[in-house]
Amino acid sequence: MAIKIMRNFIQQKILNDDLSDLENFIELYNLKIKELSIIIALKNGRDF
Repeated sequence: MAIKIMRNFIQQKILNDDLSDLENFIELYNLKIKELSIIIALKNGRDF
């Protein structure tokens, strides 16, 4: 859910032409996706 909220927030910033701190939000979004991918992989028994 948090990832969807973050994605919507980033989309709104872009639509409003508010590019301040956008790079930081995108980096945080990517980190959260990576974190979620690791959690899913661990639950499925894969190692990193």
